Amino acid sequence: MLNADHSRLLRNTILWALNEAPAVTLQTKGTIDVSVWAQQNSMTVHLVNLTNPMYMKGPFREILPVDAGVRINVPGDKKLAGVRLLMSDIAPAVRHEHGSISLDVKDLGDHEIIALDWA
Repeated sequence: MLNADHSRLLRNTILWALNEAPAVTLQTKGTIDVSVWAQQNSMTVHLVNLTNPMYMKGPFREILPVDAGVRINVPGDKKLAGVRLLMSDIAPAVRHEHGSISLDVKDLGDHEIIALDWA
């Protein structure tokens, strides 16, 4: 981010106002846009890789792949039936941790879609 202090202040204000844990958290050295679409029988997490020297300056000139550790909170009334990375077309290794799952997305290019199906 171009202004880390303001970014941290906005993030903390939003988390305080929501008064709940974020649906998705990432561990990465890149800049990733995250959006979540929840339905009754599934959840979709879109990851868009914005890591680029031309970020905030117009069109990208190259795609710089990054690795990302993704943690997704599973709603309390849902049971996970399956996880798939749609762009890579693979079923990633998933770790279950106290109401959430964790997985690694390796070499995230322009974007990846994580599809979670509920039982």
